[in-house]
Amino acid sequence: MTESIKRRLPRSKYRQKQRDKEIGKRYGRLVIQNITYDDFRTYAHCMCDCGNHYDTRLDHLRTHHTYSCGCYRKEVLRIAPKPGLQKSLVEGTDLCKLGDHPRSTNRTSGLRNVYWVQKVNKWKVVITFKRKVYYLGQFDDIQIANKVAQQFRDEHFKEIKEKYQQKGTKQ
Repeated sequence: MTESIKRRLPRSKYRQKQRDKEIGKRYGRLVIQNITYDDFRTYAHCMCDCGNHYDTRLDHLRTHHTYSCGCYRKEVLRIAPKPGLQKSLVEGTDLCKLGDHPRSTNRTSGLRNVYWVQKVNKWKVVITFKRKVYYLGQFDDIQIANKVAQQFRDEHFKEIKEKYQQKGTKQ
């Protein structure tokens, strides 16, 4: 057969046909339900075994970068948290970080939760509390940044500190 007689699908149509074959396939805990296309990427709308809907890139499923909606990671952390951390965790917060620590020598500011951002020449306040990261802003003055961090710690850490101290006195 000559080349002119052969009918070939355009490359984009061929790829679309191949991707459509992915519907119904299982990757880890995710089953593909629908595929959508962007200019440069292919996205898969999936259903997880836990019942959640999850959208991710198709290439992440194929390379096993994504294998669940996030439920697997939560299960693993619940079953086996980091060694040594389980003793000091209360409501997802590390009790060791609630106390008053001496200033660390390897910090640029010498203050807790206050960091220097060289790109913008400002002090940034970042606090992790109950497994959530709070970005409290960027400041020109280090003293203002320290006050903001201290106010946040006083408001949010107070309840857990009191609970922990009560448990400590009962034991």
